[in-house]
Amino acid sequence: MKDEELNQFSKEELEKLKLREEIKTLGQPWWKKASYLGIMIPAILTLLTILTGIITGFIDLKKQEIGYESQIEELSKNYKKYKDSIRKRMEGIDYELQGKIEENKRLIVSIDSLNSSYTQQLDDYKKKTESLSREARNKEYLTHINAFINGNGVIWPL
Repeated sequence: MKDEELNQFSKEELEKLKLREEIKTLGQPWWKKASYLGIMIPAILTLLTILTGIITGFIDLKKQEIGYESQIEELSKNYKKYKDSIRKRMEGIDYELQGKIEENKRLIVSIDSLNSSYTQQLDDYKKKTESLSREARNKEYLTHINAFINGNGVIWPL
C-alpha cells in the first residue's frame, strides 16, 4: 500500500494489518521467505562454486592421468623395442664369440701340431748335428792317423 492509504487507518488498524501480513508471511513455506533466501542463495552459490572447482579439478586430474597413461604406454613400447634390440645384439655377440672360440681352438690345434713338428725337426737337427760333428771329428782323426802313417810317425798337432 501507499503512504496516503496508510494514513487513513488508525494505529490499531495498522497493527492489525501488520499482524495479518506477518501471519501471512509465517504461513509461507520457508524457501519463499526473504530471510531464508538471503542466507540460502549465497550458500547455494558457494556450494555450486565448490562443486565446479571439484569437477574441474577432477577433469584436470583425469586429463593428467590420461597423459601419464600415454607416457607409460610410450615408455613401455620403447622398453620392449630396446630390450629386443639388446637381445639381438647379445645373440650376435654370442654367435661371434662362439666363432672366435672355435677359431682359437683350431689355431691351438694347429700351433700344437706345428710345435710338435718343430720339436721333432729340432730333435732331428740336433741328432744330425751330433752325427755330423762326430763325422767331422772322425775325419779329423783319420786325417791325423793318415798323416801319422804317411809322415813316418810324426803326429800333427791336434
